[in-house]
Amino acid sequence: MSIFEPWKALEYCEKQASSLDIGVSLHGKFIPAELRQFYFVIHSFRLELLKAQETVTNPTLKASKLAWWLSNLNDIWELRPAREPLSISLCELRKYSTVRKSHFERMIRGRLQDQEIKTWQHFDRFIDNNYTMTFYILLELFGLFGETEFTAATFAGRAWGVSDLLLLSKHYTVNGRFYFPEELLTKYKLPLSVAVDDLDQKEKIPEEFFDVILEVAAYGKQNMEKAREMLPNLQKHTNIAFLPLSQCDHFYGELEKRNFDIFKISNNSLPWTRILLSMIRHVRAGTF
Repeated sequence: MSIFEPWKALEYCEKQASSLDIGVSLHGKFIPAELRQFYFVIHSFRLELLKAQETVTNPTLKASKLAWWLSNLNDIWELRPAREPLSISLCELRKYSTVRKSHFERMIRGRLQDQEIKTWQHFDRFIDNNYTMTFYILLELFGLFGETEFTAATFAGRAWGVSDLLLLSKHYTVNGRFYFPEELLTKYKLPLSVAVDDLDQKEKIPEEFFDVILEVAAYGKQNMEKAREMLPNLQKHTNIAFLPLSQCDHFYGELEKRNFDIFKISNNSLPWTRILLSMIRHVRAGTF
């Protein structure tokens, strides 16, 4: 059977997303069966854009990638996807659910257009484009369109996005770049990038860097708490969409235990069994 058959393409996206992100794999276990394949398509798309951002560094090539995805997205919405598994799967999502194209456009531009992050407001927009949109699309996949749900999704998306961004900080530091507000870096008299040749050479990183990590983590945790405060006003089953906050909760706790030394924590070091059990408890309690 060809990979270009819709069901094979959907299966491909599920395998890709599950293998690249264990948190996505765990969360997927709680998504209703009839929506599960589309859930993995959304994350496969997010991870593909992240990969493109990290691997396509030439500005001309990145601009070409941006133009291709925006054009392809238009074709997908007209049910004429490119002949490749992810596009075919996105077309199936388009056909069988009510999701807005604008969310996908923001994700594409968020990863493939250069963005200045001078202020916390710019930082919010960066996080929203690259993470919060995933929660927006998931809400629409669930048939949830209330303003309260989307406000909670904004807080939840920022909490999740900040935690993921911090997990990637080791990689970004090695490559000499940050995705933190410039005003925060200036506050601690840090340059806009700090590169190290080897993660074992942490003495090259100013102590103030870890103060920045603390402030960014505190901001992420604050957003997580704001999302949870809205729980009593949310529609039933909205909690399923926000289960990744279990992962965020454990991440922020582990980071605090390590005195905000981001170099002592990794995706593989997170307590995934405890995170899974936490998700199970939240599903039973109707919380997140």
